Amino acid sequence: MTIFNSDSSLIKPFTFLLLLVSGITLSGVAAALSEKSDNDIIARVGDQAISFKEIDVMINSSSMVGLSLPPAGTPARNKLRLSLLDKAISANLLYLDAKANKLDQTPVYQNDIKQYGDTMLAALYREQFLVGEIGVSDKEIMDYFEKNIEKGTAFTKDIGVSIEAKLRKEKFSKKIADMSSRLREGVNVVINEKLLKSENDKDRDTSAILAYIDVEAINWNDIQLLLAQKKSFADRLNALNQYIDQRIMIKKAKDEKLDQSPLYLARLNEFKKVRLVNIHRNQLIQKMEPSKQDVKDYYSSNKDKIRMPEARKIQMLVFETEQQAEAVKNKIENGELTIFEAATQYSIDPNAKKNLGEIGWVPQGTGFPELDKLTFSLDIEKISDPVKSPAGWHLVKVIDVQEAAFDNVEDKKTFKKARRLLLDEKRAEYIVDLRKNKFKVEVYQDTINRLMNEESSRYVAKNDKLDNTQ
Repeated sequence: MTIFNSDSSLIKPFTFLLLLVSGITLSGVAAALSEKSDNDIIARVGDQAISFKEIDVMINSSSMVGLSLPPAGTPARNKLRLSLLDKAISANLLYLDAKANKLDQTPVYQNDIKQYGDTMLAALYREQFLVGEIGVSDKEIMDYFEKNIEKGTAFTKDIGVSIEAKLRKEKFSKKIADMSSRLREGVNVVINEKLLKSENDKDRDTSAILAYIDVEAINWNDIQLLLAQKKSFADRLNALNQYIDQRIMIKKAKDEKLDQSPLYLARLNEFKKVRLVNIHRNQLIQKMEPSKQDVKDYYSSNKDKIRMPEARKIQMLVFETEQQAEAVKNKIENGELTIFEAATQYSIDPNAKKNLGEIGWVPQGTGFPELDKLTFSLDIEKISDPVKSPAGWHLVKVIDVQEAAFDNVEDKKTFKKARRLLLDEKRAEYIVDLRKNKFKVEVYQDTINRLMNEESSRYVAKNDKLDNTQ
């Protein structure tokens, strides 16, 4: 089982949530999470179903945050999909374990869910009813072009796109500027500005009412954390007005039943899952926190996977005989031949003509013993004497050196890496135990194979069609 190996590990199965929180509209996510059919389910963890489409949403969301992804239908894509399925299973195990431990009933969790839900409702209302679609007509584009672009300039598609973007931005800014007044139409807002002065904070009654939205009161306790760090009256008034606008948007969103929409419910349910998993994960880390001696002992037993050995970037030529290697070395040192020319003309390495003898980075201890000893004793830019290996006679030149790292547990970075790996192993063991002893996990390999084969067939058909049109 592959277990996450970074501090942000448990949010990775729900990568797309990061995009949702950032305000990106992904109605497809809601569909992927809510339209699970039996033909699409590829695994179950307890009562939690994982769909093929859900895994693809994770993959596609990764591309939105700048990760390069293998094309659909390729073996590499299928490998990535199976890796993400493994992560999703692990995350669902932790989610069910958190619920079994009633972490979803804690005040902190409940408050987080309420805040997220309210924030999302306000954003949805703002997007759908206050900002809405911002259209720019062809006439508006041409009017702007004629009035603002230098006479004689030819209108092009790129110019049109730039003008459209500018006009759209201007319309958006205007809508945002008068949003509050439009939002408050029909709503009676009263603010007690005297209570906003910071000099009264120390002795302030937390039940003191700062404002009313119709008959709904906003007291100091409701907004204390928001205002406490703001000292000027203007900043406090601005913050209070923003809070009032959000409260109005939340109420109007509920009036429009946005809290019952599939998009809202899908986003909220996914956040509930992510938040609960992260709370559980943080508690596990605290319980599993190793002592300094535990980390040192772990490092001693696992040096090979923690240390990064010295690595050297090399060029290498290979010859059948020692005499050939010696003759070429003399020509290079006398300036009759460059090492690149020697690689293409004399080296018997089948890749030499392509890579010009450049092997790349070689970690210490990974090559033939004779070559390894020679390579890691050479000075940079010096060509070695011929040395024999089972592959032939070699000339080696070191281009660059990368020093060994993480070779002393007393070093802060080394200690941190060892601690992280130790915690990863402990979490992995905990999740394996959940899978074996606490929650039933079913993976439907036949369904996975069928769906991946269907995608591969579509991929092949698409490429064949493209080839036929060229």
